[in-house]
Parts: sequence; structure tokens; C-alpha cells
Amino acid sequence: MNREKRVENLKRTLEHPLLVTHPADLFYLSGFTGSMGFLLLFQGKEPVFFCDGRYTTQAGEELKIKAQILEFRHQVAARIAEKMREEGEKELCIDERVSCAFVRSLEKEGISPVPVPSPVRSLRVKKEPEEVAMIEKALTISEKAFERVLPFLKPGVRERDIAIELEYQIRTLGGEVAFPTIVATGERTALPHAHPEDGKLEWGKWVLIDWGARYGGYCADLTRTIYLGNRHNEQFQKIFRWVRDAQEVAKDHLKEGAVACQVDEVVRKFLSQGEIESYFTHGLGHGVGIEIHEEPAINSQDQTVLAENMVVTVEPGVYFPDWGGVRLESMVVIRKDGCITLDRLNTF
Repeated sequence: MNREKRVENLKRTLEHPLLVTHPADLFYLSGFTGSMGFLLLFQGKEPVFFCDGRYTTQAGEELKIKAQILEFRHQVAARIAEKMREEGEKELCIDERVSCAFVRSLEKEGISPVPVPSPVRSLRVKKEPEEVAMIEKALTISEKAFERVLPFLKPGVRERDIAIELEYQIRTLGGEVAFPTIVATGERTALPHAHPEDGKLEWGKWVLIDWGARYGGYCADLTRTIYLGNRHNEQFQKIFRWVRDAQEVAKDHLKEGAVACQVDEVVRKFLSQGEIESYFTHGLGHGVGIEIHEEPAINSQDQTVLAENMVVTVEPGVYFPDWGGVRLESMVVIRKDGCITLDRLNTF
């Protein structure tokens, strides 16, 4: 990943200096993994990286770009303003996600902040080959960890113990946990974002697990729903088939040029044949990369035209109160004539 090239390409598009503050954007441009830093970009000039004393040494070790590193002790706004005055600049583009307090602190220093949608976030939508490779490695770790946990899925085991074991296995395989693991069994599978509790697995019930590893700064995101028993539950099998087939329908329509909301609509129309579309209560998918939720959003509102090398999840799910839910989630990379599924774990 040529971060110098990323920075130079971005600098050429700037009308005013840009302050990059979001941790994921900082990592994308510079390689810095700390929780707080500020990268100031000027057109045609060397970047400036601001950090407090906790991160000065780390920044020197991690930055993959040529940049001046300036340490601040208390008021970063004053340090940024000082550098802006040195360069004869007053207007500063900042990420619209920053706090109002930070905006006011810049204004007090005589800077005119201009909140804008992050130009870095939009660059991150299309993945470079090296980024896809990192995502695939994160997926491999996620799948191996899950396979190690499969024998652990027995009656009497608590949801929270499954989550703990799965996250432990991710770490032993060299990954980090990308997000808090979701484990739900029985009626609680009707909660799309259920937190693991003390509920125990039972025969004749199913367990929904949503998990993912992070590797090299990039995330994986998978969901599987597994039935415990001899599969004699006809209602579960029926719903499972609808969700599995809906996922395949989605994959058939995910390709360069497709519109995100239209793919979501195709899946809902498919589920309407089983009169269960109203129980599909979230979007079909979302982008994944440095963050677990990135653009585009594959839902009924997003009009993004999909492009080659976007990586997105495909996660149809249906949820019935007092019965439970089923969700299956895979990850695909968009190509000109279709999509390629990146995970290889069975849907069971």
C-alpha cells in the first residue's frame, strides 16, 4: 500500500488545507494506529502530524509517509493555528464528524474551520489489492477460530462463554477482535444485535453468531445461524432456506454499475414471495475495511452506484418476535461482471 501516493493524490485535490482527525482515515493515509492524532495537509507542502507526548515515539515508528511530527501538550488547536499562520493560511477544511467544541477551539485561535464530508472516507470505498488481501487474511482467521469453537456448541453452554471462546481463538490465531461478538440462542435470535448473556444452548434450538477478526488494520464480518439437533424443525428449515436463497439472489445482482438500493429492493421482493419481507428489518449489507461499517450502505436509501473493488457484506436476515431469527452474512468484492465471495465457511 503506497501511502505516500495516497497523500500526494489527495493533496492535489485540495483548495484549502485539510485536517485529518478520524483514526481510520489517519491509518489509511499514514499507517498511524494510535487513538488520537492530527494530520495537516497543505497542497504542495510536507504534511504535518500533531500528537501528544503519549504518541510521539509511536508516530515516529509507524508513519509510512514523510511528515513533520509536532508534539503538543495541552491545546492542539493553538499548535495547529500556529502552523497555519506560518504557512499564511486561515481557512481549514475539517471532518464534519469532529465535535463542536473542537470547531470552537479553532475559531478562538483565529482559524476559519470549514466542516466537509471526509474526502479520505470516500477514497477508502474502493479497496486496493493489498487491502483485499488483508481482509481475506482477517476472514481466514475468523473462519479458523469459528471452526475451533464448533465442537463447543452443545446444550448447556452459555452464550457469553461462546463469545469469550471465539474471541480467544481469534487472538491465538494472530488477529484482533474487530467488534464485540454477537451470540444469541432461541427466541433471542430475533434480536439482530443481541449481546451475549447467560442463556444456554438447547437441542432443537438454534444459535446465531456474528463475529469477525481484524488483521493488519482490516476487518472481517461474518454471521452464521446453526441449528442444534437432527434438523427436524420444519419452520426453521423453511426460514433458513429463504434466507440462504435471498443471499444468493443478492450476489447475483451485486456487480459494477448496480445501484445499492435497487439490490436491496430485489432481495425484499424475493422474500415477499414467502410473505416474510416485513421481518427483514435492516439493510442488506455495508462496506467493510479499516472500519467494520464503511460506505456504501446496501439499503433502501443508499443510491450509491457500485464500483469494482468495493468490499461489502451480504447479510439478509428475518426476525420473528417470540420465535427467533435467522441471518447469514458473507463478504464479497465487487467486480465488473459480478462479485466474488471472499469467505469459504459453510452456511451449515
